[in-house]
Amino acid sequence: MCWSERSQPLLRHSTHTKNKFHAPDAWLEMITKQSMSARRHNLILVGMAAALALSGCSRESKEKRAFTKAGQYFEAKEFDKAEIEYINVVRLNATNGLAWARLGTIFLNKGDAGSAVSSLTKAVELQTEDLNARVQLGSIYVLANQAAKAREQAIFIMGKQPLKDEGMLLLADASRTPADVKDARQRLEKLPKEASGRAAFHLAQSKLFGREQNIKAAEASLKQALVLDPKSTQALSGLAGIAWSRGALQEAESNFAAAATNSPAKSSERLRWAEFRLRSGNVEGGRQILQDAVKTAPDFHAASLALAQVAVRQGKADEAVGLVKKVLEADPKNFEARFLDARLKLTQKKDAEALADFEKLAAQYPRAARLHFELASIYANKNEQSKADTALKAALDVEPNFSDALLLKARIDIGRGSFAPAISTLQQVLQREPSNQNASLMLAGAYRARGTPTDALPIYQALAKATPTNAGLHYLAGLTLREARREADARKAFETALKLNPDHRLSATSLIELDVREKKMAAAINRAQTLVQKYPKEAQPLFVLARVHVAASELGKAEAALQQAIALDSEFQAAYLELIRIYVQTKRYPEALAKVEIAMQKNPNDTAALLQAGLLYEKKDEFKHAAEMYERLLKIKPRNQVALNNLANLYADKLGDLDKGYERAKQGREIAPTDPFIADTLGWILYRRGDYPAALGLIQQAVAPAQGGADANSAGVLDQNPEVNYHLGAANYILGHEQPARVALQKAVDLSEDFNGIADAKRKLGVLNLDDSRLDSSQVDLLKKQLIVDPKDPVVLKRIGAYYERSGAMDQAVQNYEEALKISPSSIPLMIKLTQVYAARNQDAKAIEKAKVAYALAPNDAQVNLILGKLALRGRDFKRAVNLLLEADRQEPGQKDTALNLALAHFSLGRIADAEAALRVAQSGKGAVDTNACQRLVEIVALYKAPARLPAGEAALKLMMKAEPDSMGLKLLSGMLLEQKAAFKEARALYENLLASAPGHVPAMKRLAIISGEKLDDEKTAFDFAMKVREALPEDADIARVLGKVLFKRRDYQGSARMLREAAQAGVADADAMYALGMSHYNLKERQQSKDALQRAIGLNPDAGFVGPARQVLAELK
Repeated sequence: MCWSERSQPLLRHSTHTKNKFHAPDAWLEMITKQSMSARRHNLILVGMAAALALSGCSRESKEKRAFTKAGQYFEAKEFDKAEIEYINVVRLNATNGLAWARLGTIFLNKGDAGSAVSSLTKAVELQTEDLNARVQLGSIYVLANQAAKAREQAIFIMGKQPLKDEGMLLLADASRTPADVKDARQRLEKLPKEASGRAAFHLAQSKLFGREQNIKAAEASLKQALVLDPKSTQALSGLAGIAWSRGALQEAESNFAAAATNSPAKSSERLRWAEFRLRSGNVEGGRQILQDAVKTAPDFHAASLALAQVAVRQGKADEAVGLVKKVLEADPKNFEARFLDARLKLTQKKDAEALADFEKLAAQYPRAARLHFELASIYANKNEQSKADTALKAALDVEPNFSDALLLKARIDIGRGSFAPAISTLQQVLQREPSNQNASLMLAGAYRARGTPTDALPIYQALAKATPTNAGLHYLAGLTLREARREADARKAFETALKLNPDHRLSATSLIELDVREKKMAAAINRAQTLVQKYPKEAQPLFVLARVHVAASELGKAEAALQQAIALDSEFQAAYLELIRIYVQTKRYPEALAKVEIAMQKNPNDTAALLQAGLLYEKKDEFKHAAEMYERLLKIKPRNQVALNNLANLYADKLGDLDKGYERAKQGREIAPTDPFIADTLGWILYRRGDYPAALGLIQQAVAPAQGGADANSAGVLDQNPEVNYHLGAANYILGHEQPARVALQKAVDLSEDFNGIADAKRKLGVLNLDDSRLDSSQVDLLKKQLIVDPKDPVVLKRIGAYYERSGAMDQAVQNYEEALKISPSSIPLMIKLTQVYAARNQDAKAIEKAKVAYALAPNDAQVNLILGKLALRGRDFKRAVNLLLEADRQEPGQKDTALNLALAHFSLGRIADAEAALRVAQSGKGAVDTNACQRLVEIVALYKAPARLPAGEAALKLMMKAEPDSMGLKLLSGMLLEQKAAFKEARALYENLLASAPGHVPAMKRLAIISGEKLDDEKTAFDFAMKVREALPEDADIARVLGKVLFKRRDYQGSARMLREAAQAGVADADAMYALGMSHYNLKERQQSKDALQRAIGLNPDAGFVGPARQVLAELK
């Protein structure tokens, strides 16, 4: 975390006095959502202004009166009245730039970001030199994360007024990438010497140093700024943040206090000061700052909401609710208040209300990333994986580096067995945030879940080294070492954990397990007895002691310990089960059942006796009696989760009533949503009902804390349970997740040779261990025999299909794949396989159908996005192809095949720099790629950029065209070669042929627009295609030149001047363009600009036909 981030609030506060701009991540949404309606509003105003022109000179007098009144209201800060009058002004005269600028300021104060952007954009179009409007516009772009647009404004401002403070600061704020930071530094260094005498110069430098993590230089710049302006709140806040980051809390306190003192009552500096105190442990001090701020300015809603967050942290939910309610009463649309209100409902277990609130907010602000993240979290907890995927995609589309969302995505991927994308995602997070411990722990968990504990071990060891007093990290390292079969090293890790924290029971229990495994019974019993003595009122230590006695064949002592455990916890199911095993082993079943029946006769409501009776009847295979006992227990205790869980298993497995089992399991899940036993039971019932994705999600939760969790002090209760691991393996198996299926099934078999499903686990492992790329006919015959045993095994069908595919029998391959997909309709790997097969057979409609279903189920899957992207590319839908391929690249970055297809899609949209960047990855990334296709595209892009080289390669181009007559790139180059031969009609025909098959091919549209407008005098074609290209490439100067010339011919002088100025600034305006620019300025009565452009036009081509008329105009202008 850099120093500038350290001083920011934990939650994003609004500090605007009008408190309408409520969250930076909502700004972009407000801008994009509101600006369209604002633009429509502006068009209406312009239309009204044109109508009012009929009223003659009265219009001018009305405008003058309205403008004067508006100015008076504006100066008096009566913004509501000023807004009305300025709107009247622009209705009367839509070209009044100052009125638009003032409206922009008013909208900015009101928090109407969309209207502010629209008005300020209009203002700078009309008054290009209005630097204050540009500062405001750039500031909005910064907050909306549109850094490129903000930099554009900053660079213009500094070009006009190099020493303008706001320009320097805007440039620094807008420079985010390393390249932009370097460029900004160079621009600052080139400023006149007097710049170093301005505080803003040093503040800007400090921001750039901060982005480069050069804290020493940043601090020096801030101190110099403070020398020049001792009351600079930015300098004081920055120095406070640096002091805080290095632990100098007194210095940080002093600077934060000074910054707040020098700021208005409603300022972000007060919030940062409070946040500093809160995070430094001075909770009451932080509360006091916030309370004082609210007392001084009751409408300082950001401070009220910060107080509410403090109350939440202190467990004072009612106080938090009250504070949020007050803010919402004053400002019902306050984003932060509505967001926090929904979060509070989650803490109050009002999940349905919270979900509805978040869904409503997300509909209003679809580009607010954290709203989608909250929704994804809720959906994930409800095991609605498809909805969680969709919400996560929405969050990451807006904010690709949103760490919390990326961690949630990784957690979900781990849960469904998609380890490769999960690991890739976590590595990306850690590359940006090396100190993110949650990401490190989750990555280690992913490696362990994948079955490669040796990959996880260095992570735990590094974390333990960084935080040597954290016992949990040594415990996790011990678990990992045990999984890697390094028991001696595991023992040392557990012992280290206990030294650091003598109360770390998980480590103590793990040492006992190792003692038992190594037949060190005396040591194991001693450790267990120590636990019992340490925690005399808890049942778990007694249960551990009993298990050790059982292992030592001391069944009497084990029974005594279990009876004590049950006396302490009458619902401790594991203790009952262990006790019943002892009864079975010692042949005391009848005695145990008689005791229980006597207890129930004495007290029919004895729930412990009813539970034990149910378990005993289960062991005797008297399932109806067992169910009766559990039902009786539930009448007494309807929320007894043990009884609900056992009943669900009985109905589903023994009594043949899957639906009734489902209902009981669902009841249990609602009562105990985190209980791993119920999660496994409900998951297995869902598996048997055919809802495989939901089943996998629940079963994974039963073991998830040990496999993927970030809690260093927790372990999956059922992680070592063979039957649950079998369930996990089976769920992964049927969904086609072969690697995690293999890991879980192997673990189940390794843990025990005696559990329900052992035979099926071994059979499935046998199938998984067959390499489908090497199957021979004899193995296929064996697989076909397996289908007789289990005709609904999708992996067997997939193996047989792969054999047929490799043999060229594609119809039979497809038949087997389709049959497998019928059995497991949610299997993403099967859908991907069928999509690939159909695409290879040119059955694109079927391929797209399968891919779309896969995308609906797994919108974040890299392979699904890649295949859909390729299909979109084949269908010439370049925009969709780019979006899908970018998503695939985000999921699994650096893949050559993805990059090559992305490069082609970018090139087809005219995004040459993006295409070149993707090609570099295609040449040096990971995985396989068609190297010939890659090199060919590299050459096409190079020739497109340097068309002068085309004649030298004409012969080779013709040969390639013969080999690939449908190649878009080769057709484009052939057309450009024809242009060089002045064969413009032939070139046009070739471009039109290309566009007939690929209507969205931007480079072809661009070339067609240029030759139509400048060579073939086809004004309509030039305009139509130029407008399409302009939409795709709004900064293309060549297209601006073409449009400018066409607009000049159509007598749209304002539009012509705007386009041709762009072309001239980019250096692509020829003599004709400069003449049109000059004459446009002339018709707009812009005399000096007209004179400059006409003189330049004559200088570019003194023999042109326009020279005579141009000289006449110049003479008039003199």
